[in-house]
Amino acid sequence: MTFRSDTGQSPFIKASELKFMQVEKRDFLIENLLARNLTLLAGPPKIGKSFLCLSFIKQILSDDRKAFYCSFEDDYCRMKNRLAELELFSDYLETHCGREEVLGSTEQEEFNLLQEICFRDDVAILVIDTMERILPSTKQKRDYHYYVQTLDRWAKLALQSNTCILMVHHTRKSDGSPDYHPQNTILGSVGIAATFDTNLVMARDKTGDIVLHIEGKDVIENTFKLQKDGVEFSWETKSDFDDLGATQKQVLLFVEQHKGCTQNDIVISLAKNKSQVSPIVKRLCNEGYIRREGNQLFINSPY
Repeated sequence: MTFRSDTGQSPFIKASELKFMQVEKRDFLIENLLARNLTLLAGPPKIGKSFLCLSFIKQILSDDRKAFYCSFEDDYCRMKNRLAELELFSDYLETHCGREEVLGSTEQEEFNLLQEICFRDDVAILVIDTMERILPSTKQKRDYHYYVQTLDRWAKLALQSNTCILMVHHTRKSDGSPDYHPQNTILGSVGIAATFDTNLVMARDKTGDIVLHIEGKDVIENTFKLQKDGVEFSWETKSDFDDLGATQKQVLLFVEQHKGCTQNDIVISLAKNKSQVSPIVKRLCNEGYIRREGNQLFINSPY
């Protein structure tokens, strides 16, 4: 990566020059999921965020790359138990337990130490569990400007060191109303989601299974099904159709292929009764698969 602002040259570059510049392609530690950038992992309490982080690390270590895990809310006993459950006692993983040791005497000292770690050649990922622990104290409101200003140096650090910096955070408590855009559930200002390069959101789907929603600047928007073997997570792409019956799948596919269609179009084209299609359309709308705009029907992203 090339940085020119401190060389006396213009901080701008012509598009014609950029065309021929040799730049590094974004490197994924886990394909289509975890890139070497600033990544947020958010989810409700006790859903398994820490074990998912350690499951990521276990896969990354299998490629002989090194990981650092800062668990500010754990002691040695809890960390030892977690690593034992995952069979993750490795020389390639170094952990910090905040209940046992002080990482730095000041916020700047902590940042300097973590910065030095990120620039080591063999380090692929640094996990900070949780993000709250590295946020500077302030008497002012934590608004959009606060989060952008605070997190920007971490985003630059990830980019310049070519390291994945993964920060763990929480989602806001649900009031029971549906929210079909997972990023809207991240606790705090929208400045958080805006500053992170990748946003991962853990949640439970309509069947109670755990899923991982992903979107960002370097990844394709997607949803992964999370499977657990004991406490270890694995992941696979979740299909839009997983939770639907045969006719429901037909209706959803028709809307996807005929954007702006009406309910009557579905009845005629699929040769179904109105009394059969109407409740299906209502359910797909209620559960966020599709949306109405007047009489027209559209797929409701990200489903």
